[in-house]
Amino acid sequence: MRTLEPRKQQALQVLEQTQKASDKFDYLSSKVESITDQGQRDAALTSLVQLALRQDLTPELAGKLEEKIATIESKALHDKAWSLLKIREVERLIKSGNFDQGYTLSLKLPDPIVRAKALRTLSSAVARKGSDTLASPDLLAEAVESLKKGDPSIERSQIMFKIANDFVNLKDYDRAFDALQSSSASLAELKSLAELKREDFEQTTRAAVPNSLFDYTGTFGRLGSIDFDRSMFLAQSIKWREFRLAAEIATCRSVLAKTGQTK
Repeated sequence: MRTLEPRKQQALQVLEQTQKASDKFDYLSSKVESITDQGQRDAALTSLVQLALRQDLTPELAGKLEEKIATIESKALHDKAWSLLKIREVERLIKSGNFDQGYTLSLKLPDPIVRAKALRTLSSAVARKGSDTLASPDLLAEAVESLKKGDPSIERSQIMFKIANDFVNLKDYDRAFDALQSSSASLAELKSLAELKREDFEQTTRAAVPNSLFDYTGTFGRLGSIDFDRSMFLAQSIKWREFRLAAEIATCRSVLAKTGQTK
């Protein structure tokens, strides 16, 4: 530990002390409350909520989290933390088959990326079990519109590509191409590849970057066999060279695979 930089030493010490604490949540809460800078405190509270939600959400824990979230002054972080808490309720409603209630609550989630995740989860359930009031493609379309309101991020672009793949699974190819266009355009909003923090990539994937960072196989790799020219046009529209080449290769492979099947 002594060979590490001070911040890493402190993190390891906190981790060691947390493991020894009888109530880890209360211990970490006390650490967060000791932070005097409001911006750092808001970020730490958001991280605390994310960490706490990895375990079973009991009514007692939900109440504690609501109290903590209420003290976050940053609107963006407050909305994210609140949405992460409430999406658990959405997931519970979906699991119990209460799709209409789950949909109503999903629309109330203030964070656009979390809201899109909820709508995508609901779309998957509706596609499997059916609904008299909700349609899976419409829910995915709402999820895409929600993502367009979110700040540029790797996570945002990843979800867009996944939704494009979802449309392909539903054989709704027009909407799949529209979603793929939004996905490709979202990459241009990311920072320069040289400026993207390494930890951003490490948090999202352990596979090779950039080829496996986004779902090219389920999008360009499938839509290329439907409309090669349109898929290649979208692939070539991607700003960053590494991502563009990966999309072009996936598109070409889709045609080669289709040709191989017909011989």
